[in-house]
Amino acid sequence: VYAYQIFSGLRVPERKKLLALAVGMKLNLEEAQTLLRCAGYSQLYVKIPFDSVIIYGLCKGLSVPFINELLYEYGLETLG
Repeated sequence: VYAYQIFSGLRVPERKKLLALAVGMKLNLEEAQTLLRCAGYSQLYVKIPFDSVIIYGLCKGLSVPFINELLYEYGLETLG
């Protein structure tokens, strides 16, 4: 329901929720960047530690729980 509301324009998700959705949808990096840009958020930038972990996860096809573990290990906020 949440994803439907996002795609229908009824809700605007936080950037982290949108990234979790991109990971869950198994988007590649380019597709995730497009999703962020279309939603009006900044694209992933490798020099930002949080973004760097997300980029790694997207490129390796990791799941949200595994990416969250990596984020936690680096002392960063998780995707939720």
